[in-house]
Amino acid sequence: MTTGDMRAAAAIDAFLAANHLRRDPDVTVFAVAQAQGRLVGCLGLARDVVKCAAIDEEHRGENLLGRLLTDIRYQALRRGQAHLCCYTKPVYAEQFTALGFHPIAEVPNLAVLLEDDPHGLSDYTASLAARRRPGSPVGGVVVNADPFTLGHAHLIEFAAQQCAVVHVFVVGEDVSHFRYKDRLAMVRAGVAALPSASRIVVHPGSRYVVSRLTFPQYFLKEAADVSRAYTGIDVQLFRRHIAPALGITDRFVGEEPASAITARYNAEMADWLRRPDIDAPPVAFHVIDRLGLPDVPFISASLVRSRLAAGDWAGVAELTPPTTSDYLRRLAAKPAKAAVSAELAAAPPPLTAEEAQDIMAEVLAEVPDASVSDVPADLSDAVSTAIVADLDADVSGLCAEEPPAQAAPKPKAARRGRGGPRPQPPAFLSQKPLAFLSAQLS
Repeated sequence: MTTGDMRAAAAIDAFLAANHLRRDPDVTVFAVAQAQGRLVGCLGLARDVVKCAAIDEEHRGENLLGRLLTDIRYQALRRGQAHLCCYTKPVYAEQFTALGFHPIAEVPNLAVLLEDDPHGLSDYTASLAARRRPGSPVGGVVVNADPFTLGHAHLIEFAAQQCAVVHVFVVGEDVSHFRYKDRLAMVRAGVAALPSASRIVVHPGSRYVVSRLTFPQYFLKEAADVSRAYTGIDVQLFRRHIAPALGITDRFVGEEPASAITARYNAEMADWLRRPDIDAPPVAFHVIDRLGLPDVPFISASLVRSRLAAGDWAGVAELTPPTTSDYLRRLAAKPAKAAVSAELAAAPPPLTAEEAQDIMAEVLAEVPDASVSDVPADLSDAVSTAIVADLDADVSGLCAEEPPAQAAPKPKAARRGRGGPRPQPPAFLSQKPLAFLSAQLS
């Protein structure tokens, strides 16, 4: 973030605070309005969620929110988000319905969820109904799987042993340690290896399976209110719309002995699933004991991540199914492949097989915890063309046959192409900078 952006962020923070709000950290772009050099309105965007809306009291009633929302819609479209949703206090819901949003879930006096697509939720439930299977009872499990562990596998298989069909939902937001596409891939691979795999259906994430990590907190001051609002919105969507579409009768969760927050969420979920004032069939609630090992009281994704960070692959394999540990090894190899690819691209042609192997060895020596085993076998062949072809990089024209014996060898520094800094290995998650748009009022 530049110095100017930092000043703008500070101004927005102060403006939100003056309106008894605060900035959620996942907002990546703001539309702001100024009058005579003074900030009088702002509206934020985090992926497909509109949040952090505030209008100066003197400028309310001027449709300033609508003008800010127009800017945000353009920014959302540029980022590939065609449909938006919004969380706000119920007292402000009417302002957003006037701008084309439609309420789909509400916790009285705390929060309401709205979306700008009048058919979004109905289209989603119709897509779920198409995957409905016969039989009863029908179970439902929601996982973040960051990453997928033996504990997740135990929970899902236990549910499958109690039910004719189990539907597994993977939280879709990219705010975890592992990207959503990787988490979904690990869940699908892990479920496919379970004894009851034929009776388990894995569903990709959607905005209607709400993540606690992305639930807005900017308009709720107390942590307990945030928990109640999140749980109420999430479970209402599940009970009123998701469960009926698939015929789900039972919800399964894992016990949370080490997390008071998740334990409270489970208790609140049990209440929402059986409350008589909701116009949907009740859903039975089951809390399953966590799976443990002789030296591990209970398996958790956070423990897997700590062992992974320490390079303890044997410890990772102890806590995860083979499908996950294999997938994690492939992920760990990607920085090595990317680094080799970058060096090959920087090396001046023609590139001999011996030179290519030298480059690979030197690069792997500088990538943390990397070895030749991290690069697929065909990359370590003696033929440099095989290395380049498998890297899927635009370096295919760099390789040639072994030059004649009289050709003068190139200096290693030139061969390595050390003209610029070595590219850093890619991270699992990419962070986008905060951006600001200024709408100057007359």
